[in-house]
Amino acid sequence: MISKVGRVVSRVFHVNKSMVRQYHVSTVMKHSDFDKVVKTTPADREAELVKEIESDIVNNPIILYMKGTKTQPMCGFSRAAVQVLDAYQIPYETRDMVANMEMKEALKKWANWPTIPQLYVRQEFIGGWDIMKQLHEEEELGDILSGVDAEEQL
Repeated sequence: MISKVGRVVSRVFHVNKSMVRQYHVSTVMKHSDFDKVVKTTPADREAELVKEIESDIVNNPIILYMKGTKTQPMCGFSRAAVQVLDAYQIPYETRDMVANMEMKEALKKWANWPTIPQLYVRQEFIGGWDIMKQLHEEEELGDILSGVDAEEQL
């Protein structure tokens, strides 16, 4: 049934089928559902994540990849890492790996380090919580962090 000027009619007479077909092709085929879809392969996605990780590390003199955030760590190791870094009273960035599990797996593979948290200082991988703890206890972490000057933090 087709509505024509407020009335319902059951048939349409004298319809030019080629015009209907042309209208159908020109309107429906231009719909966004028919746009070419670019599929991302897992390798492409991993490459995107690696670029994002590398950009984070290059653009942030001190960055901690952790579970949760500075204000709300989601595991004991991440909480301890934040407490140690906060004790040095230096600015640092964090990335929440719980919020992005794909990035977490890409980071672990890229760094060849199986655990989170992971600390990077001036584009150098320092280690996970166990290494941070050891360096802190041996008073070496402060030396590593103090090498980051204020201009790098901007």
